[in-house]
Amino acid sequence: MSGPIALLFTEQWRFAFILFAILAFAVLLWNTFSIPKTATTSKTSTQSLFKWSALTKAKHLIIASIIIGLGTAIYWTFSRSFLIAEHQMTTNESILFWITMGAFGVVGGIGGMFIEKLGLAFIYRLTLLALSLAIAILTLPSTIAIYSSAIGFGITYILITGILIVWSTRLFSVAAVGVSLAFLSLGIGQSIGSAVAGELIVQSSYTMSFLLFALITFTGLLVPIRRSLAS
Repeated sequence: MSGPIALLFTEQWRFAFILFAILAFAVLLWNTFSIPKTATTSKTSTQSLFKWSALTKAKHLIIASIIIGLGTAIYWTFSRSFLIAEHQMTTNESILFWITMGAFGVVGGIGGMFIEKLGLAFIYRLTLLALSLAIAILTLPSTIAIYSSAIGFGITYILITGILIVWSTRLFSVAAVGVSLAFLSLGIGQSIGSAVAGELIVQSSYTMSFLLFALITFTGLLVPIRRSLAS
């Protein structure tokens, strides 16, 4: 929804911020009345989050999350500026690219059925391979390649985050511990990745930087999921 709203409020961007604030407040009210009153956060999940035993148990999950956050950061932060600077897209065309990515991200939300049918390790590697390719093909000077990249990245990024959630819940009986560690690690990777990507683009080029970050994402295939679950 953010793409069409950005187009609608291009000159009055403050209204877009106000609209999203209203939507956030509406969701807050919705959750307040929808979440059962008995659903309380376990003290165990909070206390054990940073225990050495939890970090050791989740070490492969943490490594994978950091790699994914690091490798995809350049896409989130610089894909639109890349299209405008290198592919001569207009601002509105780059917003359409962003809308396409977001719309197809919804498709990634149905990935749970594939995890059950194909297995966590297999679908993780298949998704990560597709995610790496989506980042790389954005460098191709072709409209088809650009929008294929948007579609592929939208689907696979949402799918890979779902995979991280499933992985984390299989590691810990208290789901909040694993999910928190996974997304904290993902955020750390993205923070580092954005800073590194910006400097790398300045020192080299957009194309070289995107290809390098696609390769970084690809290295996530080396993380041993089956051994992680077995331990």
